Amino acid sequence: MIRKSAAVLTVAAMVALAGAGTLDTLHETRRMAIRTVSADFAWSEIPVQGAFVKTELPYVPCDRASEVRVAHDGAKLHVRLAMKEPHPEVLRGREKFGIWQNDVVEVMLQTPDLVSRKSFWHISVDCSGKLFVSEDHEIPEMPGSYANAERKDHGITARAEIGAEGWCATLAIPCAVPSAPLKANFCRQTRAPYGFSSWSLTKAFQDMTRFGELVTDPAADNGAAYEKALAAFQVERTAVFGKFKERTYSWRWAFGQGG
Repeated sequence: MIRKSAAVLTVAAMVALAGAGTLDTLHETRRMAIRTVSADFAWSEIPVQGAFVKTELPYVPCDRASEVRVAHDGAKLHVRLAMKEPHPEVLRGREKFGIWQNDVVEVMLQTPDLVSRKSFWHISVDCSGKLFVSEDHEIPEMPGSYANAERKDHGITARAEIGAEGWCATLAIPCAVPSAPLKANFCRQTRAPYGFSSWSLTKAFQDMTRFGELVTDPAADNGAAYEKALAAFQVERTAVFGKFKERTYSWRWAFGQGG
């Protein structure tokens, strides 16, 4: 007799064996409705979407949860990101460090004025409130590579707040009322432990093919369905791994029974 352990189950195999209905929902473009508001609106009135996923593993929720809300007041798109952090004290006193040495959130957004240029805003805010804005685009001759140019004429404002359960970043982005969905993604980088997560699944924050959409029709918002499917996928994923247990196989030599 010989014992043979199951090979490591690849992510591709895991996905192939999971429920088709669940994956159909997860493979849809993620969409979030933009709430129209007055100038003195309260964030508590705005619907929220969470379920950020790790960039290195398909459809695996990030250990440190993040949430995003979006609203439009007729002149600006308002974005609020809230990030859970079990040790918020590590975020304090980081003003002296460069933005990329801190916990950072990054908003990728293609506003209507950038559609014809095939570019998008890359807006980064760290836990100390530092803001960096660039206009990015994919290099045609080098698919998967991106060029960026810092922009100081953006008119974007941002602030960061650290609380007892983590931190949040609030942005106001000049943007006309959209007549079509806005391509966007909301991303997070943590310093300790070092890791990346995003609202719309991607392996590279700047990959426009993996952006989700901000829509004006509330009926097009699929956030609740996505989050339900993501939770179901974790159950299915566990069940799939459970099927791959150690097995015992009989075998034969070419000229007789092995023993």
